[in-house]
Amino acid sequence: MPERGPAPAFGSTRAALRFIALLVGVLALPLASSEAGALRPETVWSSVPSSRDVAWMDAMRRLVYEERGDIDIAFVGSSFLHAGIDTPYVQAQLSEHLGRAAVARTFGYTFQGDDVRYVILRDLLERRRVRMVVLSLTLPWGLPDAVPHAWAKYWFDPIRDQALVRGLPLSTQAAYYGESVLGAPRRLLSLVRSDHPPEVAIASLGAVLVAHARDGAPLPSVPPTPPPFVASQLVHDWDEAGTVDVRSDATPAFERRMLELVAELAREHHVALVVLNVPYWPRAVEIVEAIDPREMLGPVPLVGIPAARLFAGLSDAEVASLYFDRGEMCEGHFDAVGSRFFTTAMMPAFLEIYDGLARPD
Repeated sequence: MPERGPAPAFGSTRAALRFIALLVGVLALPLASSEAGALRPETVWSSVPSSRDVAWMDAMRRLVYEERGDIDIAFVGSSFLHAGIDTPYVQAQLSEHLGRAAVARTFGYTFQGDDVRYVILRDLLERRRVRMVVLSLTLPWGLPDAVPHAWAKYWFDPIRDQALVRGLPLSTQAAYYGESVLGAPRRLLSLVRSDHPPEVAIASLGAVLVAHARDGAPLPSVPPTPPPFVASQLVHDWDEAGTVDVRSDATPAFERRMLELVAELAREHHVALVVLNVPYWPRAVEIVEAIDPREMLGPVPLVGIPAARLFAGLSDAEVASLYFDRGEMCEGHFDAVGSRFFTTAMMPAFLEIYDGLARPD
């Protein structure tokens, strides 16, 4: 018997045309949905998967799109900053310092997020006046490739986010659009159904304050206290030899573009920018950053302290009790006690910079 060739992919021309129409419809869904106004910015964080215990994405949505009023200090960065800053403590200390009710909020995200950092800031500054923004930058063990953030499928809007991709290589622009195709059905579903609990406490003001140490161990009953640093020990010049270690002499094009967008926002909205170094290695003798952002952000101050000085006098076990997990490339993320420890140490710098750069007349 003669061998049969492969069966045709479609039984008829009509079936092939139906498939083409379906494919075009799926590919056009992000554009059509955005043009119709269905993909509203406030639905972004309702479609991002989030833990029911932390539900930080629901807190993000409420703090950006629902809460009103000025913000004195906003912290924006990856999960290391998200878990590293005790925002209620910052707010209380700043209120005492100013003699009025101050407002501090944290806006964090998982994974490296040079692009999502810009999107959060853009939407926040469109709605609320912010006097000072504290950023965390690229993680020091690897500069990012020009690829969309892991959540881009939920937040990227091909019309609203044109400024973000403008000037990027066509392959990168196509990757963002592809992500929006993958995420469009979930974002449309979020219009009628949220993945998050209907009510989430935001008493932590956006911060992630984890109430246990590693492996579910209880937090220390007698928390350690940091050395009493003063602002001059915490605010550094990026060229400070022996204290600051910038790992790369050149900023990759993608990172550069994202920082330029942040700088444009800061100028437009008259926001003071600060870079905060969260310690990744407890015995490091220098402040480690991947890049020097001054070419893009201007003369932005660097706040931090070498970890060896921050944790001076603590045993390895005491340092470990300040973290709730263990990272592959670093010590991990601070738990609630570690967050208070680190924030207490950095507070003199925040107060001095706020007074000098952002305090209203």
